[in-house]
Amino acid sequence: FFFKQKTAYEISTRDWSSDVCSSDLWLVWRSALVISTPPVALIALVLLTASPQTALLAGSVSNDSLFFALAALCVYRMLTVQTAGGTITMSAVIALALITKQSAIVLLPTLLWPLWRMRTHWQRIWVAGICTMVITSVAGWWYWRNALLYGDVFGLTLFRQTYQTMVL
Repeated sequence: FFFKQKTAYEISTRDWSSDVCSSDLWLVWRSALVISTPPVALIALVLLTASPQTALLAGSVSNDSLFFALAALCVYRMLTVQTAGGTITMSAVIALALITKQSAIVLLPTLLWPLWRMRTHWQRIWVAGICTMVITSVAGWWYWRNALLYGDVFGLTLFRQTYQTMVL
C-alpha cells in the first residue's frame, strides 16, 4: 500500500527501455568481437551487464537508454563500416543521438575513423560534406531553435536560471 499503482504507459515504457538496453548489450558484444576474442567479448558483456548503471537505465523511463543504444550502434558501425554509404548511415545515427541527448556531441569524432579509411582525398571530402548535411538536416533545426528561443544552442542559460534557485 506504500507504492503507487503503475499505469499501462509506465509499464510499456519500462518494457521498451529494457528491450533497448538488451540491444545495447548485443551491440557491445558485437563490437567487442570485432576488436578482440570471444572470451574478452564475454568479459566486456558481463562487466556491462553487472553494472548498476545498466540496470538503472533498463528500468527507467528516460531517453538515456535510447542514447546508450544509439551510441553503441555508432561505435559498432565505426568499427565495421567499409563504404561511403555506411559512413553516411552512421552520420544519421549520430544525428538521431544528437536529438536524443546533447551529450551525443562526443560521438562526432567517431566519423573520423571511417573517413580516414576512404580511398581518396576527394571521396573523404564528399562524404564528410554529405555527413555534415545529414547531421544538420536531422538535428540542426533543434539547435537552431534553441539558439533562437533561449539564446544559446544547448539551452543551458534557461537550465541555469531554472535550477539555480532550487534548494536541493
